Amino acid sequence: MCNHPERLGAALGPLGLSVPGPITRWAMAWVHGGEVLVARTPRPAEAGLDLGPTLADPRSDCVLLTALSADDGGDPDDQPPSRFRRWMLSEDPTLTVDADRWPELAAHIPEFLRRNLRGRTTAELTLHTLVALLHDQGRADELTIRVGELARVVIEATALVRGALERAGLPAPGGAVAVSNSRALIVASRDLPLAIHALHVDNDRGQRDPSFRGVLVTAGLAPPATHDPDRAVPELVPAGSLVTVSRDLQLTIAALPR
Repeated sequence: MCNHPERLGAALGPLGLSVPGPITRWAMAWVHGGEVLVARTPRPAEAGLDLGPTLADPRSDCVLLTALSADDGGDPDDQPPSRFRRWMLSEDPTLTVDADRWPELAAHIPEFLRRNLRGRTTAELTLHTLVALLHDQGRADELTIRVGELARVVIEATALVRGALERAGLPAPGGAVAVSNSRALIVASRDLPLAIHALHVDNDRGQRDPSFRGVLVTAGLAPPATHDPDRAVPELVPAGSLVTVSRDLQLTIAALPR
């Protein structure tokens, strides 16, 4: 997330972050003009993926991206991020549920939401469970929901999905889940450590420009080694953590409830 997307490339460039190859496919979701857009790239990328220009290209103040370094055999069209209206959710790893068990898992989602399910992944299930919980509260279209309140709903939705998978005798994905409506970002990670990068750009005098603020959260991506004293070192967050970023880019870190 950032407050000046046209300057995001300059903020990300010095970090030198990339997803090592080979990458079988990657996907990205972002908000543009109030609408969530998704681009999926099923073509392999042997050389890896440079995150700087990739994340900066949509010129959006909120972007989610997942990249797979090994082919899990799933349908490329099912790869997260998933979207519904202004909501987008990414889960890594995600599980594709077989057709026989899917109706049981999706039964708690209202029919008007089930019609929007396009795949059978736990990522889509979690997203629509989240929207269903917000709909029950009359808040599914509320853009001003407080980040702490949204975090509690994300925790509840992921717990409901994990419980449903366990009752069906299926493994619950660990890893990390990221959710956003472009006004807040929630990252809940059970099994993957996180790295938080405070983004900044310099002005014409080579000093940090306080008008730009940005936050990048990565899961399962080792930050590159650096001996440059001017390069910011990311804050490492252990697995089992909950990270929230508000609209004004205030960040909190807490332990996930067990």
